Amino acid sequence: MVDLVTRLLVRQEISFIPTIQLRASIYGAIIGELVFTSYFAASNYDEKPFFIYEPIPIPFNHAHKRVRLAQMPAYIGIHPDSRQFVRWSREEAEYCCFEVMTSCSITPVIQRDLQDTCIYQVLTDTPLTACRIEPYPDLVFVHKIGDYWAISTNSTTKCHSANSLDSDQYKVMDNHAITLPPTALISTKASMALSCDFLLTRTSNPIKIKTCFISKRHN
Repeated sequence: MVDLVTRLLVRQEISFIPTIQLRASIYGAIIGELVFTSYFAASNYDEKPFFIYEPIPIPFNHAHKRVRLAQMPAYIGIHPDSRQFVRWSREEAEYCCFEVMTSCSITPVIQRDLQDTCIYQVLTDTPLTACRIEPYPDLVFVHKIGDYWAISTNSTTKCHSANSLDSDQYKVMDNHAITLPPTALISTKASMALSCDFLLTRTSNPIKIKTCFISKRHN
């Protein structure tokens, strides 16, 4: 609870209010009082919520190099009707916890024009002329997205799927070979493991779409 309150804290003020008449105390005369005022980010339920997404830049092969989209925001919020949007950088997102809160102490300015941005080109599957790329050195990228695994390698990868068993159970079973392309989005059952040069099992929590109430501050 303390962490949530701290994340929502916007600013604090300390004011000195002098007394009209001096008052005595065991520590001496009281000449005034200190008033501490805290300001918190609160949801405005009169506003329609923004849908919050977490972009995951998946590496891909380009010109014989492994790269991924650069300068991607940590979160983006899109208004479902007006198509207005906001974006949080990694530094701004440190104060947000959309998994448990619908507000963030830092709310970037709402932007109106989305069409000239890399995010718009990604969402509309148009040529990425507004995007920048950066090198990605690792040969294997694996990330859990909802009920799926996003996998990126430098070439096609042969894997085998098999049912997961308890450590004290032994059973002879068929394992089915599959070939993954360099970039793949696959689903695995709770009892299924995928063995490649790496091992995939359903152990991590899924990423969910979130909603957020944002006060309007336009750019």
